[in-house]
Amino acid sequence: MSLEDKTVLICDCEGTMPLDQKAFAKALGVEGLKLNTQLCRKQIDNFRAALAGEKPVLVACTQEAPLFEETAAEAAPDIAVSYANIRERAGWSKDAKGALPKMMALLEEATLEAPGTPAVTMESEGSVLVFGGAEAFEAATQLGSRMDVTCVLTDTDGLMPPRLTEFVVYKGAVETIAGHLGQFQAGLK
Repeated sequence: MSLEDKTVLICDCEGTMPLDQKAFAKALGVEGLKLNTQLCRKQIDNFRAALAGEKPVLVACTQEAPLFEETAAEAAPDIAVSYANIRERAGWSKDAKGALPKMMALLEEATLEAPGTPAVTMESEGSVLVFGGAEAFEAATQLGSRMDVTCVLTDTDGLMPPRLTEFVVYKGAVETIAGHLGQFQAGLK
């Protein structure tokens, strides 16, 4: 989705950012763009009016996103609203007067759809493998009362384990690991 597919609302955060209304309008390709000064308070009706349109809305403010989300849920729950942080990432910088290109890039970035990430359903069933040096033994000791622990110590120098532990302890190394978190096989040597 591009900026042309969205209604973009820009706020100068009570005049704390030096925004050029004409330059923003030209960059966005919008005639008569109105910059807001208190979009989250006095000018919240400008946000409501944007929601009344058919387009998704992009608000150049992340600070007040919870307020905008609440307002959108009441006024137009089917309209998608996204956010861009132009204030902290560009508008409040020492280079704010020349930051329009960066602000436009931040607005464009906010239109990108994040790719889905794969998920793995897992059940640990309370088993854990801890391997490493003395710190691994320490971690295994902390987990031992709550989980079924197997501890593989790669280095035992200076470590004197107690006679009794609540978990199995091996000395060696992990040679191979296959599978994924919650379901794996470890080859020890």
